[in-house]
Amino acid sequence: MSDTLSAALAVRSDLLPAMLSADRAAIHQARCLAALLEQRQRRKLPVDTAIDEIDRVADTLMKAIVARRSFIETHHALRDLSERMDASVCFGPDCPTDAVGADIVAIDTARVA
Repeated sequence: MSDTLSAALAVRSDLLPAMLSADRAAIHQARCLAALLEQRQRRKLPVDTAIDEIDRVADTLMKAIVARRSFIETHHALRDLSERMDASVCFGPDCPTDAVGADIVAIDTARVA
């Protein structure tokens, strides 16, 4: 295995769990925001109850979405870089099954799940 391919695979092995974690963080924060709003409403509390906390969770959710977008853009940039360096490595869980190391993608995806 070439040094370039080895380096690309090493980067990918850390990028995949990070991408999946960013996705999960956004999902959990969205659920948290929904729960805050639903519980306030269900308990018939005034609309301004927990307003600061709701704002903080919403802000954190938006930051998680921005981080997720950054990982997606990084995924595409690294894939393009690997192709330019003749070490075509797919960097995300959307890799075709014939991609180099596709079995690693399946293992990483399952491990983080």
